Amino acid sequence: MIASILSAQGYTTGLFTSPHLHSFRERIQLDGVPINASGFAELIERLWPEVLTMNAQASSGQVTTFELLTAMAFLHFYEKGADFQVIEVGLGGRLDSTNVVLPEVSVITSISLDHTKILGATLRKIAAEKAGIIKPHTPIVTSPQRPEAMGVLRKSAQANNAPFILAADECNVTPVSHELSSQLINVSSTWSPSYLSIPFLGQHQIENATTALVTTKTLIEKGFDISHDSIALGFSKVSWPCRMEVLSEEPLFIADGAHNPYSAKILQQAITEYIPNHRLIILVGLSNDKNISGIVDELAKGADLVIPTKSRHPRAVSPLHISKLFTQKGAKTVTTQSVEEATNYAFSEARAGDLIVATGSLFVAAEARETILNISPERYDFL
Repeated sequence: MIASILSAQGYTTGLFTSPHLHSFRERIQLDGVPINASGFAELIERLWPEVLTMNAQASSGQVTTFELLTAMAFLHFYEKGADFQVIEVGLGGRLDSTNVVLPEVSVITSISLDHTKILGATLRKIAAEKAGIIKPHTPIVTSPQRPEAMGVLRKSAQANNAPFILAADECNVTPVSHELSSQLINVSSTWSPSYLSIPFLGQHQIENATTALVTTKTLIEKGFDISHDSIALGFSKVSWPCRMEVLSEEPLFIADGAHNPYSAKILQQAITEYIPNHRLIILVGLSNDKNISGIVDELAKGADLVIPTKSRHPRAVSPLHISKLFTQKGAKTVTTQSVEEATNYAFSEARAGDLIVATGSLFVAAEARETILNISPERYDFL
């Protein structure tokens, strides 16, 4: 959202995100356009000698794929003369390879239990890792947090003399109306348009929009020119696939990358509030490094039919294991061995008025997207 607003204002804006859905090139974008194949290959060729040198020295271990991608993004944005770079942390924050930047503003969205084997098993420990991106005297904008996480972030901001900005305290954003793939929100502030259209459903996306708005306000206060028109245009044009994305209307098919119990709960709440009174078919695949039982607990609620499946990702959980867990919750299940098979089966079983949701991981949502939209993905079967 922030990158889209900056691009709408006319700033050349780099965006670095992860993971990708269909191509590694999606991770490095300039004004919403992924780097092309030749540019991606050229960056690898230029940086590969440095990778070999560092690996030979082994003073800090072997260079990871993500570390190489981070360096590629920084080099690409520099050479293209980017006015802004919106950099998403890969994992945690404190030790992330992206955490070498000196930002104009840092942003922390809602923290939940995820990657617990690496970041820690409590919100407090995860928040401590996220707080690693807070820099001295640099504003930090945060979404609403649980008290134990908020306390850690606030303490870190104080230690760094960093202005601590709670997005929800800066403006009140409320829903006005919604359609199938967008919603109109009202913003009570003097520094933003009163009404904004965002192409996403869910209260959580209103929360994200609020955080993006307050981040924009912070940049304006630092002297950057961002108009009301650019804010409105940026929100209306933002693209964020596999976040309650409508892939088909007849039958209604939505892809969402919910991959932990918190996001699965948020997804179910959004379905109930925004797309109620449908027979619900859940197409689900999970990764073995996630809280599998917790996700199942949330997704089983209200599901009329569950279609367990697995993505191509090597961490994909056996569909039979997923089926067993859902069956224990009283759900009717039909097991499949690929997302394409699951998607086609869901379409064959859907009746008028049904809702199909592909979820459980971004990998599953992406493969459903490929099947329905006829997208040819990059595949690495040789790895």
